[in-house]
Amino acid sequence: MFPSNRSGKWKLFRQDLDQVTPELVGEVGPNFVLPRLNPDGTKILYSTGYEPDDHARLASLMEMPLFGGPARKILQMSLLSNFQCARSPSKVCVLSTHAERAGRLYQFDEEDGATRNFAEFKMNGLVSWSLSPDGSQVAIAYTHGEPKVVFMNMANHSMHDVELHGWLHIHGVDWTGAGKSVYVIALKSDGTSDVAEVEPSGNYRLVLPGNEDRRYWWAIQSPDGRHVLLEQIPGENNVWMVENF
Repeated sequence: MFPSNRSGKWKLFRQDLDQVTPELVGEVGPNFVLPRLNPDGTKILYSTGYEPDDHARLASLMEMPLFGGPARKILQMSLLSNFQCARSPSKVCVLSTHAERAGRLYQFDEEDGATRNFAEFKMNGLVSWSLSPDGSQVAIAYTHGEPKVVFMNMANHSMHDVELHGWLHIHGVDWTGAGKSVYVIALKSDGTSDVAEVEPSGNYRLVLPGNEDRRYWWAIQSPDGRHVLLEQIPGENNVWMVENF
């Protein structure tokens, strides 16, 4: 699934890997971000109305049937920054809010929108986090500070760090399809980025090196583990000058 505003309005589309043409799911509101699936994969959750320069403004967490139908508001919350659900049979869904130097994690009920705050963390810059497919762990990466991934156990909220050596910072953390490790984008001192795989046990390895012509922003693996979706930013750009235009 992906958003597009080519027609002048933001709309959601879905497309299988072997499909040539995407299928329209529905139209979404202004300031639309973060389309994600609910636990059983039948609905798309997304946020709308968020204003990064207006922290007091309420953002709405919405859901829309994957195969089309009316959207429904799940909840409204100020400072809403991210959300994610585990895969069925788990029903765990988590959202986060952030202010300048403080972040909070909440569990929320997809059906009635009830929320429960269960963790707080300090922030120095942006924070990327991801909920494991079985809903048992949250992986947190800070875009500034030490290059490490913080793993949180959802049952008892205990945390432990896995430090990565050889990189300057990390961001863009996402669990692999099997839920045994996470992919992170590891930044080097020269500004380039690599894709690394990190296990909660402390093991980690380089998966895909980057260079000046190939920089990565995030890596997400399909549930079956057979494909990885990469956002790649080209390192070279061309500038053209046109006269008498």
